[in-house]
Amino acid sequence: MMATKHHDSFEDVMKPLIEHLNQDWHNRKADDPNLCSGNYLDEVEGKVSSYIRDNWSRIRD
Repeated sequence: MMATKHHDSFEDVMKPLIEHLNQDWHNRKADDPNLCSGNYLDEVEGKVSSYIRDNWSRIRD
């Protein structure tokens, strides 16, 4: 009997990243009320893109 390859759901894979970004936001917001700057958004976009690339094999079918 062959084992089928299991892939995690997108939600399961993304949950640790979402929790990290949420915590980072709350930690940094206290120090920087202007956090929604372009630099921060670029930083978050980079983190999300890297994370998805690194974990793509876990989420694709």
